Amino acid sequence: MLISLLKYKKPPFVYLYTSFGVSLIILVVLSLLFYKRMSSLVRSSNNADHTYNIVLQFEKLENHVKDVETTARGFMITKDSSFLEQMSGFDEKVNHTIDSLRTLLRNDTALSPRLNVIIRLIQKSINLQRLNIQKITSGDTLGLLESLNEEEYYMNQFRNHVQSVEMDGITKSEKLDREKKSYERLTPNYFSIVLIFSGVITLISFFYIIREIKIRVKYQKELEKRLQELNRSYAELEQFTFVASHDLQEPLRKIRTFSDRLLSKYSPQLDPKARIIIERMDHSAGRLQELILDVTNFSALINKEENTSVVDLNEILTNTLEEFAGPVRQGNINVLADQLPIITGYRKQLQLLFTSLIDNAIKFSNTSPTPTLKIIYSTVKKENGYVMPMVRDYHKISVEDNGIGFENEFAEKIFIIFQRLHTQQSSYTGKGIGLAIAQRVMVNHDGFIIAKGYPGKGAEFSFYFPVVNE
Repeated sequence: MLISLLKYKKPPFVYLYTSFGVSLIILVVLSLLFYKRMSSLVRSSNNADHTYNIVLQFEKLENHVKDVETTARGFMITKDSSFLEQMSGFDEKVNHTIDSLRTLLRNDTALSPRLNVIIRLIQKSINLQRLNIQKITSGDTLGLLESLNEEEYYMNQFRNHVQSVEMDGITKSEKLDREKKSYERLTPNYFSIVLIFSGVITLISFFYIIREIKIRVKYQKELEKRLQELNRSYAELEQFTFVASHDLQEPLRKIRTFSDRLLSKYSPQLDPKARIIIERMDHSAGRLQELILDVTNFSALINKEENTSVVDLNEILTNTLEEFAGPVRQGNINVLADQLPIITGYRKQLQLLFTSLIDNAIKFSNTSPTPTLKIIYSTVKKENGYVMPMVRDYHKISVEDNGIGFENEFAEKIFIIFQRLHTQQSSYTGKGIGLAIAQRVMVNHDGFIIAKGYPGKGAEFSFYFPVVNE
């Protein structure tokens, strides 16, 4: 049931992500086009206004210069001094208009030089008019006709330049006006398209959101159903564990009791072969009892029925070595142990961990002439994680023996429950569950265990507890 639940993958938001992504890209493109259109419209409108102001100022300049010329001619004909007063006012207007044109054309590389030419023509024309006025006032008519003709020439040049600038300005203004009207006509269309598409995107997104919510609700219901089934299977497993740890033990105890009575009471009358069969039966029943106990312990590790506490690993190691004092003496095993740390964990589980690893080391170290068992402690910093990538600091405890070892290709297999590297007929006893228990204990402590084998030289089991910074 758990495998079926794992295979049932959560539905992804792929359609919603795709819809949002494509819609967002198109909306951004349309928005950029709309922004470009609006910018072009504003720029075109500003250029049209600017061109219109330039043409208007040149028209004003032409009119003011004509007024200056008219008042000068009026004085020369009538010798009325009131014309001179009017001429002074028109001079100020000419200068003011020239200043306005300079401001408008300060960044215009094409019209600025032409404006300078027009200003020089105006200055020469006005200077000649003032000279002619002085001659008329003083009664000096010598060269007056030539001066008047020269002044007329400059005025004609001035008019031609101004008219040329005005015609260019009018042509440019008409072109800009056409562009402005085109932008004004197209901009609302772009705006309408963006609004319509935004609405469509909203509706499509809403549709996919509702669709994904329905899928999620369906998935949630399916997940709840699978979890209920998983809980039922878990409850059944707990019942099986209870039966294995209690009900199955009783028949085995009776089998062993009756076999012991049979051997002690009727041993002289039994055939030697019958006695061997009964002894093997008793031995097998004993192994089955141990196997049931190990399965019960392994199930308890999965259930985590124990609370954490502060545990001195030196105390755990001492208790474990006392438990194996007999096999250590019989095998003449030299035990070397470092000072171990104090950690927070599950005391009973840690006892099972050391029991499993030391039991495994004793079983496979008695082939050496001088069997040695080492328990080595060190700390591993996360930046010095040479075994595998480290995400934090760890307490490293290694259990090393100099026994038969194993090939490193089996380093992962030996942690699988009921997996053994040796057959039942071999001289090495074992049920294939001790190292699985050790690995499960390390998982429960947020750590991990690594095995290394050296065929004919020994084995090393290193387990890592995360360092908890207080």
